[in-house]
Amino acid sequence: MNKKFLAIAAAALMSISLGACGKPDKEKVFTVCLASEPDSLDPALNSAVDGATLLVHLNAGLYRYQQDANGKLVLNYDLADTITKAPAAVVDKVINDDGEVEEVPYANGTRYTVKLKDAAKWSDGTAITADDFIYSWNRAAGASLGADYCYMFEFICNGSAVETDDTLVPELAMTKIDDKTFTFDVMTDVPFMDQLLAFPTYQPVKKSVIEKYDTEEAGVWAAEAATYVSSGAYKMAAWEHDSYITLEKNPDYWDAANIKMEKITFALADDDEAIFSSYESGAYEMIDSVPTDKIDTLKNRKDYYVVGQMGTYYVSFNMNDNAIFKDPNLPEADKAKIRIALGDLIDKNYICVNIGQAGQEPAYSFVSSGISDADGTEFYKNNEFKKFADATADADYAALKTAAIDVLKNYYTYDAQTGKFTDFPDNAIYLYNTSTGHEAIAKNIQDTYKNFGINIKLKNEDWASFLNTRKAGNYSIARNGWVADYDDPSSYLSMWTTVSGNNDCQFGKGAHKDYAGYEMDLNLNGTIEENEKNLTWAQSYDFMMDYSNKEADATKRFAALHELETLLMSTGAICPVYFYTDTYMIKDNITGFFSSPLGYKFFMYCEVK
Repeated sequence: MNKKFLAIAAAALMSISLGACGKPDKEKVFTVCLASEPDSLDPALNSAVDGATLLVHLNAGLYRYQQDANGKLVLNYDLADTITKAPAAVVDKVINDDGEVEEVPYANGTRYTVKLKDAAKWSDGTAITADDFIYSWNRAAGASLGADYCYMFEFICNGSAVETDDTLVPELAMTKIDDKTFTFDVMTDVPFMDQLLAFPTYQPVKKSVIEKYDTEEAGVWAAEAATYVSSGAYKMAAWEHDSYITLEKNPDYWDAANIKMEKITFALADDDEAIFSSYESGAYEMIDSVPTDKIDTLKNRKDYYVVGQMGTYYVSFNMNDNAIFKDPNLPEADKAKIRIALGDLIDKNYICVNIGQAGQEPAYSFVSSGISDADGTEFYKNNEFKKFADATADADYAALKTAAIDVLKNYYTYDAQTGKFTDFPDNAIYLYNTSTGHEAIAKNIQDTYKNFGINIKLKNEDWASFLNTRKAGNYSIARNGWVADYDDPSSYLSMWTTVSGNNDCQFGKGAHKDYAGYEMDLNLNGTIEENEKNLTWAQSYDFMMDYSNKEADATKRFAALHELETLLMSTGAICPVYFYTDTYMIKDNITGFFSSPLGYKFFMYCEVK
């Protein structure tokens, strides 16, 4: 899920939000600052961490995250009363290369049976039914909506076909048993299925509301408080765009009696300094980041927290942009070498120590630390392209830098006396979203490149505009970040398939769609002689991703996932910078708050003492 990182939080103004909300019990009302204006609060259309935190308060899924008595994060039923699974022979419908529907049987599939709570209701008081889930999942998966996370339903039978063309295969393999019961089929026993069922994309939306308001554009229903119908612990009371969103406790939520915080105001802005000032003044009880120049002075304060998070901060290169190439007609293999070399010029350890300052670890893989491999070890420690066991040594960076310069000498003129390239194009733009942290990293990269005669321009945009610019591929180089949606490498790797709306690098899209220069061991037999060559992105990456989604043998499945990451990194379009930590500040008198290494913040059980 897209991570905003150090940019998160509030307007310098937020005194207006509390004044407009009456005077309820002060122990059950507070203001937090997570992000600027969200791109979308439609569960099917959101792809950002800040939006997800709002969604887990506004809406409910089949599961929810809670803390147990020991403070451990656990998954418990939310709208589900029971969920059972049993082995089943299932059929997956796919669209073959000829554009025809083909049925593929899986003898060792799994059938889930979901029984909803009788008390499950929408915020308008009407019942939540099996039909709501069947409608919502098909909407989120379907090609007609084109949601960023449509690929999350590929684990369900018919999922890949529905996201490709939902007119040929109109529905996922889901069956209504009665108003409160439905089944769905998966091709294998997905070990992280319960985590998916807690993910916002799997939350239901109300069909009648969608049909009433989304007549010309998707997500209109979710853009105003007056039209927002929710299913979770809160309902939306007010949305003053670019200023604040206020949530009020939903009396129709099945577990309303245990929701302690009655009203939460989410301040919306991206000015780190103003956010921090508002926190210090007492206007905000919690903020999700601080200005970089304040971090060193805050480290010993009890209200400043640095916790683990499964995520990767990285630089992405647009596969269809030629701004960094002196010769735009270079073979793709040479372009990849240039991208990799430019990535290796970035001093990741310097960025971690001097800009991040919160225990971030330099990254040389896209899948972050904390994500499990088949044997329970960390996936990133077992990749084939790891450059250093310890990436913090200055000598390591010096070696990388020297090798990168040697690569670039093959494509640009190098002046040995000045140590600079003299003919590197100067029209490349580095795009980032507003934040002191992102700005500091952007300027560091710009200055680093300038030392070698490589000049790039910087451009910043507000969060929502930035997301859409990057998604549309209207950039050369961009700041990027991804926090895991669940504990599995596929959470990182599935986003780069050609149909994914999170595929900001534009793999398999535009001009890159027809490039056929990739090689992959499609049989996973480990013999290079039998690898297939001259494959497009869809024929290689998409094929192996689909295989990994359906493979029941964990060893084979994770071997495929390692191959996928190796192919991804070979393009040079992904330059990992560091693995995230999560920094935030929260007042000492707040109890009941908890967060997740997936990036969510939970306020429903908070009290202000």
